[in-house]
This record gives sequence, structure tokens and C-alpha cells, in this order.
Amino acid sequence: MDKIQKNQQFHRFFCVFSLKSPSQALAMEIILIAAMDPNGIIGHKNQIPWHIPEEMQHFKETTMGHTVLMGRRTFESIGKALPGRKNIVLSTDHDFAPPHCQVFHTLEAGLSSCSNQEKVFVIGGKIVYQQAIALANTILLSVLHREYAGDSSFPDIPPDRFRLTTVKECGTGQQFTLKTYCATSTA
Repeated sequence: MDKIQKNQQFHRFFCVFSLKSPSQALAMEIILIAAMDPNGIIGHKNQIPWHIPEEMQHFKETTMGHTVLMGRRTFESIGKALPGRKNIVLSTDHDFAPPHCQVFHTLEAGLSSCSNQEKVFVIGGKIVYQQAIALANTILLSVLHREYAGDSSFPDIPPDRFRLTTVKECGTGQQFTLKTYCATSTA
């Protein structure tokens, strides 16, 4: 194993296991995962404005077997619970009860419900990302190489709280860049 691989392995270990948010008592890693265009656009009229199979495959492989937490509008845009994952939906509507999902009315309640999980992936939308970024340990972004029209964007990443740890170019058709941000130890 060369020096670069050892350094990447250390950063992966350090990011995942050492940087739990000190402001929360939860024992899991909170990961925001999103795809966005170069301007931060993540959606348009409650839909994803692109179809990139390789990026969707990355999302599926990364989240499979874990908990995914999303807002009601994100759930409605997907249309069903994501198979192979525990689905948590946040909604202020007390009558909202989609099949194969657990519904909670606050981010804190949703996160508390999965405190026995190793990881929880926050998958959107904009409001949920805005609320969860303060609690996140890791941000996984697929940054597309093309601009799209949209009305929903990913929140700004606080530079004093996160550092960019890995960058990887992906895609054979429409290309995208995978960026991993880890919370800093001073957060």
C-alpha cells in the first residue's frame, strides 16, 4: 500500500469513526448524499432534472442496506419506499402514512429512531439538508458537469465545519465528480 492509499484509508477511518458531532448523543454517522449541478441545483418542480444511470447506481450501492431519511416531498417524487433500506420520512402531516416507511414529524425524532444504526443517509430535499447539515459527519456529493434549470439547491457547505477529503471523476456517458467532505475536529 503506497503513501497516498494509506493517507486515504486514514482519512476514511478518521472521518467515519472519529468525528461524531459533539452536540448530539447519537452513536451513528449522519451522511448527507446528493447529486447537484455545478451551481448547486438539486431539483426542479419536485423532480430531479436529469437522468444519469451511473450516478443513480452510485447512490443505490452507497445507501443499500442502510437507513435513508428524507422529507415528504422527496418521498413523493420517488413515489415509493426505496427497497433494501430502512425508509424514514419527515412530514408535518400527522395523517401521512406511506407504506413501508416510518414517519416522524421532526428531524430529531427521525434521527433518534435510528440511533442503533451505524449510518443514516439524508437524501433530501432542500429543507431537510438545511436542517441536517449542522449534525452531519460526512457529505457525499455527485457534482454533474452540466448545468440544469432548477428551483431547489443544496445548502452552502460551511468551510469552517467541513473539509474536502476526496475527489473522484466518474461516468462514461455524462460525467460527474464525486466529492467527499468530512466534518473537521474543531466543529
